[in-house]
Amino acid sequence: MDKDKNACLSTSYTSTKTYEDDITSIFTWAEFTKEADITEERAKEFLELGWLQAANAESDQAPTLEHDKTLFRQIDVFKARKANRLCMDFEMPSLAGAIIVDLLERIDDLEALLKEKE
Repeated sequence: MDKDKNACLSTSYTSTKTYEDDITSIFTWAEFTKEADITEERAKEFLELGWLQAANAESDQAPTLEHDKTLFRQIDVFKARKANRLCMDFEMPSLAGAIIVDLLERIDDLEALLKEKE
């Protein structure tokens, strides 16, 4: 993988939002690509970039894809759908879409913090 791509994502933002991970919010690979309305190729790019991580993967584990074993959370569906839509609408690469979604989440969190302080 290109070192420049990894460098850009090394500063990836982690939202402070919490999401309930009940059994209904876990998706298999096929369900994930269908629900996120994303091609397998784009989903694999997000995994290779390290932007998406399987729900059942260890945090220090390299991204892998085993169609029958890889599981995703509901938040991953939302993020992938949003990033994919940006990429498709504006003809951007996956990396750009991932960065924009991270920045949008950061803005939402900062706005919520401002409202709390008012």
